[in-house]
Amino acid sequence: MASTLLGFLIGVLAPFILSNIGKHYAFQNYLFIVFAVLAPLGLYAFALASRWMPALYQLGKFGIVGSANFFIDLGILHFIIYLSGSQTARVLFSVAFASITTWTLFKAVSFVAASTSSFFWNKFWTFQEKKIEEAKKEYVSFLTISVVGLLINSAIFSLVFSFKPESMRETLWATIAAVAGAFGGLFWNFLGYKFIVFKK
Repeated sequence: MASTLLGFLIGVLAPFILSNIGKHYAFQNYLFIVFAVLAPLGLYAFALASRWMPALYQLGKFGIVGSANFFIDLGILHFIIYLSGSQTARVLFSVAFASITTWTLFKAVSFVAASTSSFFWNKFWTFQEKKIEEAKKEYVSFLTISVVGLLINSAIFSLVFSFKPESMRETLWATIAAVAGAFGGLFWNFLGYKFIVFKK
């Protein structure tokens, strides 16, 4: 049920993101159905594989949560860009080769929102830590790990964004930079959440 809900959420956010980067596909309004079916099927495949390696089922859940929170992150980023009324980023200052822009700040806000969602999904579903009394302490640890993830994520985002090709739309390049940042922080986050925050 949870994987279906997360898949549905991905399918709802994806069309908005695609529209904001200037892409439109005939099938995009049906993505909520596609992902609502694919997410549980993918998790079932991980469940079967976990007979040989038990951690794979947990990794599959983490992957679905991470994918949904990636779309939450990206959806909020594009929503803030939309609310700002500007399709171009304003450079605030530069550090080495990376430019820190208004969109870097937008990305930080979207990352924190997605990380908060990630905490609850990972605590109660992925790692199945049901103790409420531990939640405050776990959330502090989770945010600490996530802040390092944010630094990795934002640094990669800013670095990639600095190399935008002249002919490419900024919203599309911001999406590519956000994808790069998400992959950069993924490995760190999984290890930190599994072995530090939600360790048994």
